[in-house]
Order: sequence, then C-alpha cells, then structure tokens
Amino acid sequence: MIGPSEPKSSTPISETLTRRHFIESAIGAAVGAGVGAPARATTTNEIVMMTATDLSAAIRNKKVSCREVMNAYLDHIDRVNPQFNAIVTRVDRETLLKQSDSADADLAKGTVHGWMHGFPHAVKDLTFTKGIRTTLGSPVFENYTPTVDAIFVERLKSNGAIIIGKTNTPELGLDRRSIKRLIVFSSNLIFLRCPSAQVFPFSADLHWPKEVAGVAMDSYHRWMEIVAGPSLAGLPTIAVPAGFGTGGLPSGIQINGPSQKDCSVIQLAHAYEQLSSQATERLPGALTK
Repeated sequence: MIGPSEPKSSTPISETLTRRHFIESAIGAAVGAGVGAPARATTTNEIVMMTATDLSAAIRNKKVSCREVMNAYLDHIDRVNPQFNAIVTRVDRETLLKQSDSADADLAKGTVHGWMHGFPHAVKDLTFTKGIRTTLGSPVFENYTPTVDAIFVERLKSNGAIIIGKTNTPELGLDRRSIKRLIVFSSNLIFLRCPSAQVFPFSADLHWPKEVAGVAMDSYHRWMEIVAGPSLAGLPTIAVPAGFGTGGLPSGIQINGPSQKDCSVIQLAHAYEQLSSQATERLPGALTK
C-alpha cells in the first residue's frame, strides 16, 4: 500500500487475493501506521461521537432532537475547524436551527424523511448546492452561488439531511496524471486501495506541500495526483481510517470500486470496519482536548 507520505507505488498484490486478505492487509498497514495505540478519552459531545446508524436511531426514537444534534455539531465545528480549515463555507446557525426545528416538527407528526433525518451534513466544495456558495476551490468562483443542487445533494436532502456547508478542496479538484493500479482481488471485481492523501494534514498557512518523501512537488496538484483519479473517473470511492503520523495527525485509505458498484464498495468498507477496531477506536488529538 502507498503510505500517506510515499509518492511512489509499491508492487501490486496478486489478483488472487481474497476479500479477507485484502482487509487484513489493510488493517496490518493501519496498525503499522500507529493506530494500535490505546484509545483515549474524549471531551467531545457524545452526539458527535455516535455512529451514523446509532444517531439515526436516536433521532427516530426521540432520544435526541434534531436541534440538539445540530447544536452539538456546530459547537464541535466552531471548536476544531479553526485549526483544520476543513469547512470553508457554512450556513449561519440560525438558519440551520430553523431547519432542525422543522425536522423535529415533522418527526412529531410521525413523518421521517429518511434514515438521515436531521443529520448535519457538509459536501465538498466541488458540488453544486442550491443557495450555498460553491467556489470549486478557486478564487474565480469566490462569489458563485448555484440555483440548483447536484443530484446526490438532492438525494441527501430527500433522505432528511440538512446541508450545513462546504468542505475544502484543491482548486477545481484537478489532478495532472491518472492513478496507477495498486491492488486487485477476487470475485471478478477490481478494487483499488490508495491513501486518502499523499501527506498527513499540514498547516493551513502552507499553500501546498513543496516536498513529499524527498521528492519535490512542482505544482499545487502534484501532491494529490495519485489519490484523485478514481473520483475524477466517476468511480465509487469511500474513505476509511488507517493510522496516525508521528505528529499524531490522522490519515486514511480510499477503497475504490468499478463503475456502478457502489454497494460492493460500501460492503467492503463495512467489513473493514468490523475487523479493524484498532483503526476506529483511537481518536485524533483534537478530539481529546
């Protein structure tokens, strides 16, 4: 597997690998990256730490309100986002709380819009969001606000999600070269495994990493060149936790599948999570302060 700080690929693993071998090799790499360290206590709101399925059930069963969930997430964002600059555009709290109250009112009437009912959700700033600024990561579109939603945003909303804003992205999401094949395995399906980024998180004051593992990066997009290919090709892609660098900052891996095999990718990621508790139990330092 390509490590987060390694710009070159390793030798592809045999095509005869089984699904379990794939998962076990991914877990082994994750443990090697440092996720085997003990989990630490967190001061983060317990709502934020819920899994999606647990949160969905808690909202439907009225153990928590949509307003409580929204406030918990907005408070969390206010606390950690200045350090990481992950969310670059956010809808104001008053507007989001009104949407949450509306979701609570629907729930009181017995109306559930979907399994994501009342979920705060941010989408990458490459995606059209009706009424929410969409810059594509470029100053050229600094003030552009779409009048329509992208189709998957429509689907998120139809399942009850509340779009709170946009997450950071390289300018125009561009990449200069296509991804190399990293891994293939059984069941007549080809899956790619690659890092979610070529480097661990870096300071927001740095425009882009000028060097990765001793190799000079000659452009803004070079440092992301091996990880953007599947998304640019429209292939289903999911990210899962992998490990931590020496500075305690996290990184992950992407699992990429064949076109229109979204369900298979989700199933594989779920299997990975079931077998890799070490990769999900340790928390980043920002969540333990």
